[in-house]
Amino acid sequence: MRVIHELWEMTETARGWLSGGTVALVPTQGSLHPGHLALIEAARRECEICVVSFFADPLQFTSPEELARHAHEQGGSEHKLRLLERLGVDVVFAPEREAMYPADFATYVTPAGVLAECLEARLYPQRLQAMATTACKLLLLVRPDIAYVLRNEVYTVALMRRLVRDLNIDVNISVLPEQRDAGGLAYSENYSLLTADERLVARVVYSSLLTGLGLLLAGERRPEAVTQAMEQVIKAEPLATLEYVALCDPDSLAALAGIEDRALLLAAVRIGGVRLLDSLLWSQERPAAG
Repeated sequence: MRVIHELWEMTETARGWLSGGTVALVPTQGSLHPGHLALIEAARRECEICVVSFFADPLQFTSPEELARHAHEQGGSEHKLRLLERLGVDVVFAPEREAMYPADFATYVTPAGVLAECLEARLYPQRLQAMATTACKLLLLVRPDIAYVLRNEVYTVALMRRLVRDLNIDVNISVLPEQRDAGGLAYSENYSLLTADERLVARVVYSSLLTGLGLLLAGERRPEAVTQAMEQVIKAEPLATLEYVALCDPDSLAALAGIEDRALLLAAVRIGGVRLLDSLLWSQERPAAG
């Protein structure tokens, strides 16, 4: 397994991909959880070359405590590398922030249109810009044929699909179902930042989504009735701070004024200093509970 830190080395390596077969990219912020392992397994099964990236722009985090916890979690890199090697990963791309974003960096990808109007963009506009710019740079540096992401990373999925479409980047986005722990908590980039006690509290996020899903399955079609019920579940947990719940279009992430045949239930909640974002997809034909 090859570990690459320098951008020029990644560029030179990517130039030789054509002779090696189909290339997969599994982007991560440096942590590895069961969701990532499922992505890597799919990438190894479907592609000849598997690349895992380790990179997180500090601007993607929403609080100083969240960033500090992430920095603390970045230890144990040798263990992660050994695990990736056992899994059959071919290349780990782990650039330094100073290389990705030098002091004179001045060109950012700024989402517009519906994505720029969603709740997440209104709360953290800089975060979506950082996510979009980093995703674009990774796709251009690694040049994968397929990028693998988890369904519960809804804004990552939406941004990458928009980037590929609008900027004509030649890559397919493969979206796999999320993975959950025994309590229903979705494995995400922030999962490892939670303490054991916080993970118990965080189960309220999934309970809120299931409450909303249950109402939709029972025939409720008023968005405000569904979101109010979801909010009540979260507000009943004193250690959880609600940021928002929403019913959105699954593709555009635009808030739904009315519910027809599909809806994405979203919940953004802060547990201690860690922000969790989770979702469930409802379809009138085929309800999905994760």
